[in-house]
Amino acid sequence: FLFLIGAILLAYCRPLHRLFLNTGINVLSKLHILRNPEQTRKRLTVQFATYRIEMKRMKANIPQAAMVMGINFLRLFLLGMLPFIIFLSLVPSGTYNLRFFAQSITGTGFVNVISSFVTVGAPEVIFQDTFSFFLKDVSSISSSESIASAANILWRFLTFYLILILGLFTTLLYRGSPKRSEILSSTSTIYDLEMSEIQDADDETKEYLREIRQKGD
Repeated sequence: FLFLIGAILLAYCRPLHRLFLNTGINVLSKLHILRNPEQTRKRLTVQFATYRIEMKRMKANIPQAAMVMGINFLRLFLLGMLPFIIFLSLVPSGTYNLRFFAQSITGTGFVNVISSFVTVGAPEVIFQDTFSFFLKDVSSISSSESIASAANILWRFLTFYLILILGLFTTLLYRGSPKRSEILSSTSTIYDLEMSEIQDADDETKEYLREIRQKGD
C-alpha cells in the first residue's frame, strides 16, 4: 500500500515535486552530495512530467491496465505458493492447513519485497527468520530452524540459482542464425522521447512544468 500511495503521489502531488526539485536538490547540493544540481534538476523534471503523462495514459486504458495487474498478481501468487509446496514435502503433517498456507504466502511476499532491493544474502536471511518464526507453532517439528534451513536451500535453488545456471548454459551454448539488422522505428533515445513527449504535451502538463520550476529558471 505504501508503494501504491507513493506511485500516486509521485504522479499527481505537485507540492511533493516542488519539494524534491527545489528544496531537496538545493539541500543535497549544499551538502556536496550532488556535483551537478542543475543537471539533476532538469533530468528529474523530465522524469516527473513524463511519469504524469504515462499515468494519464494508463487511466485512459483501464481494462488493459487491469489485465496486466491481474497477470502480475497471478504470477506473484504462484511464486508465493512455492515455499508452501516445499514445506508440504518436508513436513506434510504440520503444514497441510489453511493457516500455514496464508503464512507462507505472506512470508514469501515479505521476502520478495526485501529481495527486490538486495538480491543476494538478504532474501536467505529473511526467509530463514520468517519461516523459523512461523514453524514454531507446529508441534510435530522438533527444530523449526533446521526445517526452515532445508526449505531455504530448496527455495533459493529453484527461484535463483537454477535460473542462473540454465541462463548461463543457454547463453554459452545458443547458436542462432546470422543476425540481420533493420531499423523498424525511431532510434531516438529515451531522453529524446521524453523531451518530445513534453513538447507535445497538453496545456495542463505545460502549466505543471511552469509551476514546479523556480522563477526565472
